[in-house]
Amino acid sequence: MKKIWMTATAVAVAVAFCGTARADEAKEPAGKKMFLSNHCNSCHTISSAGIEKKVAATTEAAAGEKKDAAPAGEVSATPSHKPPDLSSIGLDVKPEWMAQFLKKEVTAKDGKKHMKLWKGSDEDLATLTAWLGEQKAEKPAAAKAAEGDKAAATPAPATDEAKAAPEPKAAPETKTDETKTPETTK
Repeated sequence: MKKIWMTATAVAVAVAFCGTARADEAKEPAGKKMFLSNHCNSCHTISSAGIEKKVAATTEAAAGEKKDAAPAGEVSATPSHKPPDLSSIGLDVKPEWMAQFLKKEVTAKDGKKHMKLWKGSDEDLATLTAWLGEQKAEKPAAAKAAEGDKAAATPAPATDEAKAAPEPKAAPETKTDETKTPETTK
């Protein structure tokens, strides 16, 4: 009788934990699920959402052993650039642009297209990009400074208003005592 009671208690506890796990899964946004199920975290992190980039132990070990380029005929396991953390992507671009970028219809500011072509449905893409658009975490000071440096180095594109606006006129020169011409006496 005691074994039956203990077994029933164990089953009840297991069922209770399963219900809790399902409740936690239900709270998770559909876009986050889409991000993870499409393995976007193979390259990207979203630290504000607690999503870290997946790193295979073998890739780390290989990178530690060989820092040279991949041997002929092999593809390097790590890309030559660092994919961005998408914690604040919603501050920078709109979901519509993200969808076009993932479909390789537009390029990023650096002129590059997304590494992987989106192969899912348009509905799934809309769910993913809507959720990514909600990612508006405050950028760290270092990231803001780096963006400020880039903005200062790159002139802003001219707008129609800027093109139509007249050039500001220089103030008339005023002569100081040293530069005045001597007056003639009568």
